[in-house]
Amino acid sequence: MTPEAGPAQWFGAELRHHRIQKRLSQEELGRRVYVSAATIGKIEKAERRCSRELAISLDGVLNTGGVLARACSLLDHQPDKPAHETDTKPRAAVDDTTVMIGSQTLPQSSAAVDEFSEFGRRMSCSVMPIAVLEQLELDVERLAESYMTTPRPVRQRRLQQARNFAFTEIERNRTPRQLRRLHRAAAQLCGLEAHSLMDGGYVAEAALVVATGWICGKECGDRDVAAWLKGVQSLIAYWAGDNRTAMSMAAYGASLTRDGSVAVRLPSLLARAAAACGDASTTYTALSQAEAARERIDGAQDGRRGMFDFPAAKEATYAGTSLLALGDGHTTKAVAFSQRAIELYTAPAVSITASMSVPDVLAARLDLATAHLRVGELDGAAEQIMHVMAADAENRTASIRKRAGRLTMTLLNSPYADATIAKRLSELLRQLTVTPAAQNGRTT
Repeated sequence: MTPEAGPAQWFGAELRHHRIQKRLSQEELGRRVYVSAATIGKIEKAERRCSRELAISLDGVLNTGGVLARACSLLDHQPDKPAHETDTKPRAAVDDTTVMIGSQTLPQSSAAVDEFSEFGRRMSCSVMPIAVLEQLELDVERLAESYMTTPRPVRQRRLQQARNFAFTEIERNRTPRQLRRLHRAAAQLCGLEAHSLMDGGYVAEAALVVATGWICGKECGDRDVAAWLKGVQSLIAYWAGDNRTAMSMAAYGASLTRDGSVAVRLPSLLARAAAACGDASTTYTALSQAEAARERIDGAQDGRRGMFDFPAAKEATYAGTSLLALGDGHTTKAVAFSQRAIELYTAPAVSITASMSVPDVLAARLDLATAHLRVGELDGAAEQIMHVMAADAENRTASIRKRAGRLTMTLLNSPYADATIAKRLSELLRQLTVTPAAQNGRTT
């Protein structure tokens, strides 16, 4: 093979170089881009021209940075042969029933067949095997369900790998029905990845990732997925301290869906953000909407699992947080909701395992400690704080640390600030605000 002989030869040599670097056989590379090993071999020998669509796929598999796709422009502008290399053999006469292909004169019908065959090959390269698409969708569900039991670094890596695969397939796919499903998977993966980033305190990065997910969500046409993504955006805004934006995102998401756990999630998010703004009317209206949506769900769940579910215990936690934010006049109700959340999360028959719900239980306990402190029950607050301290450090998500920080300030500004037990609790709460070396939980 002589790369200097011409663009086609250079392209073939470049393809072979990158393939060997990746330690792939022609058969393995062909399988990954949905062409035969013979096709790869012919392109490497400059016996067949590579289409731009195939070059893009090859770039993706070989991680060339787009070299092959850019090189396709060279193949489209190959110079004519020098005069001394021109074929001097007499050519057959060309009329309306024949067409020239290279040096051959073929009947028009044969040329048309070749054109359609080439088009069919290009289209087959852009269609994803249904088994691969279904596996991607199963992977999304698995990642959502195992979210809480997977160490954050491992979880982050798996989410990124699956998301990159979905993005690559979206770029190469031309089938509308498959594209909708790919956009849906990509949207969900972006939302999960944004959650994971929030767990580590990477708020700006999380906002960027979920914004990309929202673009994919709009393309897939699934209103529940779009609503769920708005919920993630509301969550990010809330923990960033932008409560007005959190309200706006949650309200818009709530308008997209009426049934299922997502219809409980969005009003709950809206209530929490509205309470942080001091809007009691919107808070109570949203809590009522969440309760009504819960009643419309058949059974304990609506088929969603893990991060896509919003269990009754979670709803109770949000209600407790919301009422606490409204002030002293709502503390008794806040206590009732927080206690209810803890009971649901720790019940033997709970639909999610205790290990999966630890950060949510911690959130409810910190809310309950805050409520006890407000009504002067220092011992009750101490009991809940000790429960939180007993949990593994890896469950201290960014939101748990922020809750602990808020409770510390409440304690320091209370009439009990100088009491021995208050000083001890303040020290314990400061320990809760320290970012653990490894984190496994989620933002609640």
